[in-house]
Amino acid sequence: MYLTAGDIRDLDEERLKKFLEKKIPEGHHLDYKIDYERDASGRFGTDAKREFLKDITAFANANGGDLLIGVDEPSENVDIDTQIRGIESCDKLVGILERVARDSVDPPIPGLIVKAVTRSSGNGVILVHIPPSNTRPYRVNHSGYVNFSIRHSESIFSMNTHDIREAVIASASAEAKAREYLKEAERDVEEFHSKGKPCLLLQAMPLIPPENPWDVVSDNVISVIRDRDAKRRKQFRSFPLESTTRPTRTLEGVMGRDDSSQPTFITEIHRNGYISAFNTEPLKEIKTQDHSYQTISKFQFEFFNAFACFCSQMLEATKTDSPYLVKCTLLCAKGIHLYAPELTVRFHGPWLKPTLQWPDQIRQTGEDFERIATYWSETLYHAFGLDLRLTS
Repeated sequence: MYLTAGDIRDLDEERLKKFLEKKIPEGHHLDYKIDYERDASGRFGTDAKREFLKDITAFANANGGDLLIGVDEPSENVDIDTQIRGIESCDKLVGILERVARDSVDPPIPGLIVKAVTRSSGNGVILVHIPPSNTRPYRVNHSGYVNFSIRHSESIFSMNTHDIREAVIASASAEAKAREYLKEAERDVEEFHSKGKPCLLLQAMPLIPPENPWDVVSDNVISVIRDRDAKRRKQFRSFPLESTTRPTRTLEGVMGRDDSSQPTFITEIHRNGYISAFNTEPLKEIKTQDHSYQTISKFQFEFFNAFACFCSQMLEATKTDSPYLVKCTLLCAKGIHLYAPELTVRFHGPWLKPTLQWPDQIRQTGEDFERIATYWSETLYHAFGLDLRLTS
């Protein structure tokens, strides 16, 4: 794709012109529309809505793309100002397009962006960003009109049963591959870092790999790993996930640590979009008169939130976005207790399984990772038969 979600959000008239100066032709990821055919009264009627829905679902059922409305196709003999035809009442049309996309696409396309770029001349251009998705296929269902479409090169075709079946299989296969990658990474952490001791591992793996591998040693990525703007340090003092040593190269990407010899926190970024962080000392020993407990508690909630922030910063730094499979595992968890000092019974457990495995989560394009951090916090209490809301 030529434009990321971040590019679209930052786009203004000047940036739009710079993009059009590249004279990228229509193709698999890009389409230009002077306008949609209006009805007799000049309104954006049923036919125009159906054509728009076909356009966005065709992109979504392929690999995503960008639709520029109010812009003619590039030509060597046409300057940029002539190429931009413009649309009147852009803001009003944006509202119409957002509503019809929300109400007439099944399932709704996650991360869809519809944005107006107002021009100094008064009219504007509408940009529609359709991100890659793992929940294909998408169906148009508008006023009795039902259709599955897919984009090949610069053309749109109706999907047959084979195409639909392939889209479903591709989505399932992407998730299976992501799970295997996370499992292999977990085995590495267990063998080379945990070494039989408890370790809390958080992982995020894109279900659609970035079109271009991440430049993991770029200034933007290293800045996030080192928390140079101190955003995480200010918010999460106990778990800032801040690499205080120079990040080191690995076979897959780059690793950050809070200490070069005996790290407590380690973060990893891979070129394929993989993000992880693990705490090698997740438990706290609490002694009573008759017993000593290895415990996990609300103290870890900050770690969850710091990781969510870390993931969001990394996507912003790489100017990418994608659906992610997100996983949380406490390795070597057998025998641990949950410490809940706010309750009459403070120690709950012991945990009887080798690992404490949170249910996997899917973070769709455009969603916040913070929702998953909140879910992990609640589920930690659920694992020991408690309700966090009743203990807060």
